Amino acid sequence: KRFKILRLMSQDIKFRCHRELPNDYKMNAITISKENNKYYVSFSITYNKTVSLISKDNLDIKKAVGIDLNINDIALSDNTLIKTHSKDISKIKYDKKFLRLQKKQSRRVLKAKKIKVKLGSNFKKTQNKLNKIYEKSKNKKLDKYNKITSELANRFDLIVVEDLNNKNMTRRAKLKNVKQKSGLNKSILNTSFYQLIQQLNYKTMLNGKLFVKVPPQYTSKTCSKCG
Repeated sequence: KRFKILRLMSQDIKFRCHRELPNDYKMNAITISKENNKYYVSFSITYNKTVSLISKDNLDIKKAVGIDLNINDIALSDNTLIKTHSKDISKIKYDKKFLRLQKKQSRRVLKAKKIKVKLGSNFKKTQNKLNKIYEKSKNKKLDKYNKITSELANRFDLIVVEDLNNKNMTRRAKLKNVKQKSGLNKSILNTSFYQLIQQLNYKTMLNGKLFVKVPPQYTSKTCSKCG
């Protein structure tokens, strides 16, 4: 059932279908892309879906939650911690074997530029190995974040997050604690706060839920009224 047949340019193309298309949909565009020697087909469609919109008037406050994004966990305002496992997932990219292959590729590029020759087949083979490692890490994180955001979008009617600016958060330290700041920047980029927020945004919108971004200033302080 996972495999379907796509009729394109008078040819039958067999592809693996990740999800069923909804009934009475209208096809807008078909995009075929290539990544790491793999081909992907994406469908842009229009369809009608009936959802019950949540507003301020019919919002159940018990189904509202605030989210604090951290490197290791996602902290919810109901005192729940959700593990992101971002460090474990990204660890493979900083493995000695991966770094050794990267250095080998850099040396090959410099040598090819110096003697003005094209990169050989060994370079392509090594690059394919690196791409596979990177792709595996990326897919693991994407799958993990999809599961987390889907669960949150189904559980809550209102989700509030900090409007974080990754560019400001990952600025280089100028004088002091340069090494520590570099490690923190790497961890922030590996966690991909922006990707998580984007997924929450479109999943809440798709289900008629409310999604709000608030300025991050003073959000870690305890409220003087509600505690």
